[in-house]
Amino acid sequence: ELPTFGKKNNKNKVSNNSLMVDTVGLPDVQEMLYKGFELKSDPILKNTGLYPVKNGSYQCYLHTYPARDSDDDYSFNYYKVVIEGIEGCYLNKNEKGDLVLNKKYEKSPLVQKHIKNKSKSIKLDQVDLRNSENLDILNELSFIEELELYGLKNIKSWDGLSELKNLKTLKLNFCDVKTEKSINFFKNLYSLKNLEKFIINDGCYISKPGKNFPKNLFLKKLKSVEIEFRKEWKKNLSEKHKTHQGYGDEGLYFLTYHLPQITNFPNFEKFQSLERLNLYNIFDEEDACGYIFSGFGDNFKNLGLQIKKFKKLKSIWIHGLDIKGDLFLQPKKIQDSLEEITKYQKVLINGKYLTDKYDLSKIKKLELICS
Repeated sequence: ELPTFGKKNNKNKVSNNSLMVDTVGLPDVQEMLYKGFELKSDPILKNTGLYPVKNGSYQCYLHTYPARDSDDDYSFNYYKVVIEGIEGCYLNKNEKGDLVLNKKYEKSPLVQKHIKNKSKSIKLDQVDLRNSENLDILNELSFIEELELYGLKNIKSWDGLSELKNLKTLKLNFCDVKTEKSINFFKNLYSLKNLEKFIINDGCYISKPGKNFPKNLFLKKLKSVEIEFRKEWKKNLSEKHKTHQGYGDEGLYFLTYHLPQITNFPNFEKFQSLERLNLYNIFDEEDACGYIFSGFGDNFKNLGLQIKKFKKLKSIWIHGLDIKGDLFLQPKKIQDSLEEITKYQKVLINGKYLTDKYDLSKIKKLELICS
């Protein structure tokens, strides 16, 4: 600062008379519902939810389920209260994808934005559908090429899928296909003439249709079917059987029937467009090789016969199977099973070609240890 040569600096005086404005009560609720003194038309649902609705009598359900604290290994119960059919309160999403509350039932602005922009890739959940039992909203989305569906548990009709003539990739996350709706689901899935990739995550439950499924229906352009497992499940988790092959442990046995192998899909033998065959080996308490070699068993011969004509097939991946070294070094059950495949189809298995016998001529030193 420059010298003032004897002049005194003026200091700003602060008055003791001041007014402080603060939000009383529940600030989060007021911020969610009000803009100034006016009630917002479509308040975004944040933190604590408080919303005025019509007075009335509504069905109320209490749900209790166990949970565990991962840090302290402490068990406790979650309690959820669900109130159905509240008038004057409807969940929706705005164009940005934020959850909002509507006073009356309205179309989804997020979906309408996708329709306007002719989006190629879309993610939808139960709120976006605006209905808990069907996929009618897909009638307006026939232009999409990639679709992800989240948390669909009570769909009674999957007919909306058949409208997606351009769909190339379909992914289901935490979706259920119940037994009584399995034929309806697979018929609509197989109607997707351009589908190349079908993915489900480990939170899904997909029931297989019975023997009455039409023989003339199959996916003509399918390249692969994938099951996405969470990272912590993609290894042997068992404390008792640490040398067993397969994903998971004794507590995850339900995965073997919740998540069907592609070989159990109806008319699998007609999927001649497949380029990659993914099989998933789940932990089996009684079989060290894993469930796919126990439950699958003699089916490896049938598998070899089924894929014999798959001219585009480049590789087979058996996830949850660690093939170390030559095939000769594997347990006999694994050797016999994989040899059944290679008899009919010479393809990469888990990233490499497997030889039928160990080449003894290349051994420089051999030690036999007997105990």
